[in-house]
Amino acid sequence: MKRIFRYILVGVFAVFLGSSLTYMRLNLDNKSKSELPNTEDTNQPSVSKEDSIRFRSSERKEDTMLEQIYDITINGAKKKLQIDFSLEEQKDTFSIKGKFDDVNVFQYEGNKKEENTEEVFTSDFIKKAFNVDNFKFIKGLDGKNYLTILDYRNLQNTRNYYIFNQDLVPLNPGAPIEMLNASSTIALEGGAEIWYDDTLGICENSPCQIKAKIDKNKIYRLIPTPNEVPVEGEYGILQEYIVMPDCDRLITELISTYKIISTTP
Repeated sequence: MKRIFRYILVGVFAVFLGSSLTYMRLNLDNKSKSELPNTEDTNQPSVSKEDSIRFRSSERKEDTMLEQIYDITINGAKKKLQIDFSLEEQKDTFSIKGKFDDVNVFQYEGNKKEENTEEVFTSDFIKKAFNVDNFKFIKGLDGKNYLTILDYRNLQNTRNYYIFNQDLVPLNPGAPIEMLNASSTIALEGGAEIWYDDTLGICENSPCQIKAKIDKNKIYRLIPTPNEVPVEGEYGILQEYIVMPDCDRLITELISTYKIISTTP
């Protein structure tokens, strides 16, 4: 009888031990599976990647054609940005235009008596005037990053901002945000000096009035509105706005108004 009872205990212990080992093995298998990396391809850009812009190459394609290519990561999506430069020659003058998506972001006007087009229409010459320093990311109200491009124009020393969304579609193709126009100056009532600092050093050691700046993901701009029939001391108003991208459009907010008492020329 004792021997039978001993056999029963051994059998129960064997069943218990087997069940325990099976449970432990299943748990280990499940844990191993949960630690495997997720290899599913969702075809979605990784927003963890740092947004960046990098100059890739510049190449002269033809006698009158040259291209710049930039690699851009915006909101985790990788893009290629290509700017096409063309040379147009007249009898005594020439011009170089650089376009991206029909937006003219570069324009250089020259005189053949003073400059040789073979020396000016080169990758090195253009890159000194227009490069990665002309690009900047700003975050919109929707939490997405947008790309701004500061154009280059040597004629009258003017500059403008253009804003592009994640797909590199311009939000203001026909309405650039004027940053500088050195051909004219404005005087305000009370001698107010509200022009922005020349942080980019583009005034070329001469007095100028910076009308737009980017600060903390906001674009500040000053827009003069002249009177249709100006009289002495009554030339119109200058309004200051904040411009912010949101859902692939630009939102503007008026923050200040100033009285213009004279303009030159």
